[in-house]
Amino acid sequence: MVQKIQKEKKELIISEKPDHILPLKSGYSIEANKSNEPDFLQIKAPDGTICLNIKVSSQGPQVELQAASLSIKTKDNLSLNCKNFDISTHNNINLHSGGDVSLTAKGVIKSQGFSQELRAAKGNISAYANDDIDINGERILLNSPRPPLSK
Repeated sequence: MVQKIQKEKKELIISEKPDHILPLKSGYSIEANKSNEPDFLQIKAPDGTICLNIKVSSQGPQVELQAASLSIKTKDNLSLNCKNFDISTHNNINLHSGGDVSLTAKGVIKSQGFSQELRAAKGNISAYANDDIDINGERILLNSPRPPLSK
């Protein structure tokens, strides 16, 4: 069976049957195709799910990874450099550092949540601005206990 893909007014025809298949003892397989654009290398699960897909075209390589979990460990630095960086999770994002954390942007840093906490376990919280500091809220409590909500 042949799959047709429309891309920028050009029709690419990709054979669903790869040129080379290497079955592995685990039931997974490594498949490669160089007959049509784009070239690809895939690792497939026994159920046919593509776990690793590497496509190589005239625009460069594209890598897709699908796994139950992913762990990256390095003894030294890990650097990522890209045009845009998006992270999306279904639950939580946790960042841990044994040292300082620094966020720097040439544009605006925005933070939004249902509610937010800013807490210093030891030491001060400092706010500096080149211009005004605006604090807007229903109530602004400074060094005062939280009053009970009216019924």
